Amino acid sequence: MKLDFFTLYVVIVALSVSLAVIWGALAWQYRGFEPARTWFFAALTSAIGGLLLPFQHGIHGPFVAAAGNGLIIFAFWLFARGLHQLHGEKPRITVPAVVSATCAGLTVAMFSHGEAIALLYAFGQSTPMVLMLLFLAVPQHRSAGGAISFGGLSIGLLGHGTVVAMNIANLTSPGADPDWSGLAALTMLGVIFSGLLLNFGFAVLTIDRLREELAKLANTDALTGALNRHGLDAWLATGAPRSAPFHGVLLIDLNNFKQINDRHGHKAGDECLAHFARIAKSQLCETDLLVRLGGDEFCVLLPAAGGKESKEIAGKIRMTLADSPLLWNRQRLRLSCSIGTAVWQSNIGTSLDDVLIMADADMYARKSLLPVRESVFLPQTEREVAQPIL
Repeated sequence: MKLDFFTLYVVIVALSVSLAVIWGALAWQYRGFEPARTWFFAALTSAIGGLLLPFQHGIHGPFVAAAGNGLIIFAFWLFARGLHQLHGEKPRITVPAVVSATCAGLTVAMFSHGEAIALLYAFGQSTPMVLMLLFLAVPQHRSAGGAISFGGLSIGLLGHGTVVAMNIANLTSPGADPDWSGLAALTMLGVIFSGLLLNFGFAVLTIDRLREELAKLANTDALTGALNRHGLDAWLATGAPRSAPFHGVLLIDLNNFKQINDRHGHKAGDECLAHFARIAKSQLCETDLLVRLGGDEFCVLLPAAGGKESKEIAGKIRMTLADSPLLWNRQRLRLSCSIGTAVWQSNIGTSLDDVLIMADADMYARKSLLPVRESVFLPQTEREVAQPIL
């Protein structure tokens, strides 16, 4: 059966419209998910550009061709932009817009030279595809979805390479041009398959990202940004504790937290918890874990930290918290905490719960030694902000 070029072209436009509907639905359902919105505009732009191209042989042919192909090239850049957004980057739109506009201008200038126009289209579309291919080849970007998109891009670039080879042959060979209609139809079939694989890979990447965000929400305490108990259990289940021979463990309890809730309300109590979490994180390394166990009780896991290092970090947290009162309703709320320390050696079969019991005993021993001034909650008015806290 002979492949019909125009039919395949219609299929490509229909595919772009279908992809626009799919990405548009995802963008509507997950309105904070920016890549889906970008890929929606990419598919829609590609569809509009494809719908214009059949009319490039009319009286305004050069301008219709420039608009159609400029939009299609811009759509490829938008697909690349969405891929970068998926990985937390915020690429500028300036370069894609300038490159697409330049290609549109060159289309008008070279409209009477069919082979030159075909080469321009091929290189214009291939450039963002090559950039996406290189991006996905980076080790930290490799995944199942990335591999699918990588395959789609490879097939698409093979098709563009075929187009380039055909047109260079036309430009350099003497006599009549060969009949490339069959090969051109095959390249169109490759474009269809390439677009399906590219977007299916993006869909898999989207599922992975949304699943990661859901897991993050499930494992993170919304108030403080620290891990919650579920997150701690998930971390333990990964086998991550075995990455270090031992861990320093801090068990932390805010002193007189109930008094803050009773005198200033639970909103003030929430702010105090968030304030403490910010203070604690400022004294920790990226590899350290801050966990909210519940209420005003936190624990910290310090990979490869012994008893001495753990006590030093505990002291830094206590001193920084004491020196950083929370301003709340024209008052400075002076906070303090009690911290118990222990060392966890998971490789000898000791559970974290057992070590937390030891740290808890150490914490309450220290709490019993607090001076009277720390055992009573003392708010300060805003007029005392300039005075030192003793």
